[in-house]
Amino acid sequence: MKTTYIRFAIMQLMLLFVLSANAQDFQVTKFKENLFDLTAASAAVKDNNGDECALIRFTVQDSNFEFEPNLGVVRMIRKKGEIQLYVPQKTKMVTIRHTVFGVLRDYRIPVDIEAKTVYDAVIVITPEALAEYRKGRERVVYVNAAFSAMSIMGPSLGVGFNLKHHNIELGCLFGVNKTDDLFVYDNGGNLREGYAYSVIRPYIRYGYQVDLSNFFSVIPQVGFAYNMYRGKKADIVSTSYDDYKSSKTASLTLSARLQFDLNRHLKVHLTPEYDLGLSKDDNYKFLSADSKFKSFTEGFGLAAGAIVYF
Repeated sequence: MKTTYIRFAIMQLMLLFVLSANAQDFQVTKFKENLFDLTAASAAVKDNNGDECALIRFTVQDSNFEFEPNLGVVRMIRKKGEIQLYVPQKTKMVTIRHTVFGVLRDYRIPVDIEAKTVYDAVIVITPEALAEYRKGRERVVYVNAAFSAMSIMGPSLGVGFNLKHHNIELGCLFGVNKTDDLFVYDNGGNLREGYAYSVIRPYIRYGYQVDLSNFFSVIPQVGFAYNMYRGKKADIVSTSYDDYKSSKTASLTLSARLQFDLNRHLKVHLTPEYDLGLSKDDNYKFLSADSKFKSFTEGFGLAAGAIVYF
């Protein structure tokens, strides 16, 4: 009996998945022949068989729709508010996809598609889906999980607050790489101490989101970081010195987050950044005389990650 219930539950979940995968938040309306438009005849776009194509003009609220007619696409032209689709004559069906608004499979074209003829159609996104998507772009709280490369490598985790394109993010970078052993010698040339340093970097950043399309944004950011460097004693150094040594600095961070929206809740980003040291303690000033340490703590970096909005 228990096995039967489990199988039934699995079947219900599979059915729910199939139904959700085939759901869409848009529909095609006003599909009709345009008797007064001669674009298809004058353009004379031909398919692989040398036959002249028909032209379907879709009026759209978003230009990120993809089309798969049953006989294929010969040419597609994207314009603001419109997508032009050259298709072979006798095309009967088309599957329409959108990364956010779903998939309309095998939409049956309500008229006969003839060569050198123009057809107009409108793709209408439901008001609820459009409002929810726009709301999603203005969601208030998000979590940013990323990995930084170049001079300092390691994971970072941040929590952000977004309101009307302004955002503030607080987080921390956990460096996993270390500098080479940095040795200090006295005036007589004798080895005094040597440590390999890693860093933990809490930060705060302010950014302003500039939407370049419905799915791509650039977010210039400026922020401050508190860098906590921890050095572990090199093996060849005398045990009379401390096993660990620390240094603390503050730095200014300039970055530009390139953000891509996958759906209403999930974004991915690539963020080039530059870190410039501000206040420095005595140990940092002493260590930064070594170019290996300075290049580790300041300069260009690159982070890639994912952002989840709630």
